[in-house]
Amino acid sequence: MRMFKQLDYAPDYAVRTCLRDFGDFELTHDADLTYVGACHGRYLNLQIQNDPIKILYINIAGADLNKIAWEFLVKTYLSTPTIRQQSFSIDAIEEKIKNFKLSSGYKPHATSTVLDYSKLFQPGGSRYLCNCLQLVVDNRYHEFYSNQLTWADTPREISALGRTWRYSDYF
Repeated sequence: MRMFKQLDYAPDYAVRTCLRDFGDFELTHDADLTYVGACHGRYLNLQIQNDPIKILYINIAGADLNKIAWEFLVKTYLSTPTIRQQSFSIDAIEEKIKNFKLSSGYKPHATSTVLDYSKLFQPGGSRYLCNCLQLVVDNRYHEFYSNQLTWADTPREISALGRTWRYSDYF
């Protein structure tokens, strides 16, 4: 999935080229397999021609933007893998968190299926997703999804880099 992040940095990088470069995949209308990727979608209007692609746009306008921002900031700057890979000072991270502004998102691509963040990230959210996409999956996958939500939720307090970071200190 990470290869699709490249689309956020190059407006002239077509989805078709991205798939070919990173996975030797070929987009066809009669494909047997489905590839799922994620990106912010800044340039999708420029990157998609008549490709057989289904775009999901997660609308965060009605969601708790502070919670979404906290989750992004913790997972981006304070998670263990990130700390090992990047060399930010504590002061620099503090500044990034204090100055972070979350946009309610980019405008969806004209062919997007728009999903409501609040309906998606709650118990039963996988049923909502499947209904929107007209998919049917075994009930155990829905149960698994709902059970994983508590693990995916970022705590309101986290210890990292020798200090405690609290949601209430920033939001």
